[in-house]
Amino acid sequence: MLGRSFQQFSVESLLASSTLRGGLTALNKCKYHDKGTFYNAFFQLSIGLERFFKIIYVVQYMIENEFQRPTVKQLSKIGHDILSLHENAVSIALKYNEHDVSNWVLNFQQSEILTMLSDFGKETRYYNLNTIVADKKIIKDPLKAWNEIIESCYLKHISSSTITKLEHEIIAWSDKNALYGYTNYLGLNGQVMTYIDLYLLNWKVTKVSPCIASEIISFLQPYYYLLMSLRDKVETKEIEQGIREPLVPYFHEFFPYFLLDRAAAKKRRNWER
Repeated sequence: MLGRSFQQFSVESLLASSTLRGGLTALNKCKYHDKGTFYNAFFQLSIGLERFFKIIYVVQYMIENEFQRPTVKQLSKIGHDILSLHENAVSIALKYNEHDVSNWVLNFQQSEILTMLSDFGKETRYYNLNTIVADKKIIKDPLKAWNEIIESCYLKHISSSTITKLEHEIIAWSDKNALYGYTNYLGLNGQVMTYIDLYLLNWKVTKVSPCIASEIISFLQPYYYLLMSLRDKVETKEIEQGIREPLVPYFHEFFPYFLLDRAAAKKRRNWER
C-alpha cells in the first residue's frame, strides 16, 4: 500500500494540475463584457502556478535534508510570490543541468504574464474590493495589466496582414451599421469604448487568449523534465536508505499537457478533458 507521503504529494499534484488546466480553460472563455471571467482565469492560474512551484521547492528541500520537510513557517515566508518561486525552480533546474540555460529564460510576454499573476497572487486580487472601500494604498488594476499582455501578444502572434485585414473589416462594419459613437462599456483599461473599440477588444480577447495560453505552456514545458529528475533523485535516495515505499509519485504524469507545442496549445480550448 502506498504511504501517506505519496498520497499527499499526489493530491497536491492533482490540485496544481487541475487549477492550471482550469485557468487555461477559463482563459479561453473570457468575455470582454464580463470582467468576472478574467478574474476566474487569474485566480486559477495564480493558484495553480504557486502550488506547482511549491511542489518543486518542497521536494528539493527533502532531497537536500534527508527527506525532512520544510516548516509551515518556511513555506509562509515564500508566500504567494510566484516570481520568486519560479526563480527558485530555475536555480534547481540548472543545478540538475536540465536543458540549456536559455531554455529557462522567459521571453518578454512570458515575463509579463508571470509578473502579472505574481502580483495578483500577492495583492492585486484585492484591487476591486479595495477601490470599493476607498483604500488609500494604490495598487495596479489587474485588468489593465492583462490588457497590456493582450496587446503585447496581439502584436507578437497576429500577422501584420491579418491586422490590416481586421482594420478594414472593422471600418466596413462600422460604416454598414452607422456605429461611430461611444458605447456604455468600459474596456479592460478602464476607458469608455467606442463601437470600434468594442469590436476590436472582442476580437482580441477571442483570438489572442489562446496565444497567451501557448506562452504559459511554453515556459512550463521544461519543467516536465525537471519533475522527472526530481523523482529520480528521490528514488535514488530511497534506495540508498532502504526505504521501500515511494515517498513521492511520478510528478510528470500529472502534467502531460506541458509537452504540447505552441501550435497545439493555441488550438486547445478545453484543457480539462
